[in-house]
Amino acid sequence: MAEMIWIEGEHVEALDLAGTRISGTVEQVAPEIGAAWIREDGLGERRLVITDDVVASD
Repeated sequence: MAEMIWIEGEHVEALDLAGTRISGTVEQVAPEIGAAWIREDGLGERRLVITDDVVASD
């Protein structure tokens, strides 16, 4: 499993541990706590993502 690189301003598509799809733009990254905030596609809601708990979507 490849580690994802989180870069502010880039679009990401990933799956969390429950299999929920995450798709949106990275707004803020906090590597010291293992988190990132994503602005979700479609709804435009801001979502907190634990970066260790997601994998890149194929």
